[in-house]
Amino acid sequence: MPERLEFSLEPMTENCASVCERREHVVVGVSPGNSFFRVPLLADLIHWLNSRFARMDIIVPDAELAPTFMALGYSPERAAGKARGEVNAVRNRIVRAWESLGGPRPGDGLHLMSELVDRPQCLTARRRCEKALAVDGNLRTACQNASRTVLLARRPEKEPTAREIEQGMRYLLAELPFFVASADIFGVPSSLCFYHRPLPLAALIFSGRTVLKPTLRQAYALIRPTGLPHSREHGKAGHVSSETATPADPYTNLADSYDRLAEWAVTCQKESPRDRVADFLQTFWQSQQRPVRTVLEICCGTG
Repeated sequence: MPERLEFSLEPMTENCASVCERREHVVVGVSPGNSFFRVPLLADLIHWLNSRFARMDIIVPDAELAPTFMALGYSPERAAGKARGEVNAVRNRIVRAWESLGGPRPGDGLHLMSELVDRPQCLTARRRCEKALAVDGNLRTACQNASRTVLLARRPEKEPTAREIEQGMRYLLAELPFFVASADIFGVPSSLCFYHRPLPLAALIFSGRTVLKPTLRQAYALIRPTGLPHSREHGKAGHVSSETATPADPYTNLADSYDRLAEWAVTCQKESPRDRVADFLQTFWQSQQRPVRTVLEICCGTG
């Protein structure tokens, strides 16, 4: 058996702790473009949660991702393509991680957020969130700050405008119903949502300092790795995990190795991220006398 990561679970409140103890349902939100969610970590996280919760639903927040890229200055066409690419990449990572564990259990699910937003329970929760944002200044400020943080993370060289922050908030508004009503949305007795680092917006909602109240069936927690197994450490520049694949399946870890090499090239060698390279090529090609309209890329990658 491979050596697995362990995780710590820190419930936000006493009620959150009570819901966690029931271990009935957990929601895993895996954001596109977040390098934290590598295949080995996802596999370890799913394995750890499987041993503690009766049911798991993994969500990829694709809804309103394109408008976030439009807030960063992308054209609608380019924003839609970039959103589609990032969503497909992270969904493929989740599938590979789950398949490495034998696949989902009966009752578990993998969903794009856009597949869930039209559920009556989700629509009801969204209306409640919209009303709260309209009347609660503290909640609105927290959402604006969260939107600004997301935009700055993707474009650190330029401060977002007020209009861009408002446009980026559409992504947050799509996520908020799952913070306060995932038990209703998935039809379970109780449900836990979590993240791997503190989120001021979640702290505000679950501390009771806003008009947007989660039900007693709803919990939020901080779940994060407590340490990397020795064979999985890859913090040194240029070092890629030496996890072994079986002779019958020599390419098991190939895609994740490409992801780690790309991240190392950006963070340690100051290379440009893939999206900036793509943006440069798009601009360059469009400026030519006979601009390139479509491109077929055939290369080694994460698929």
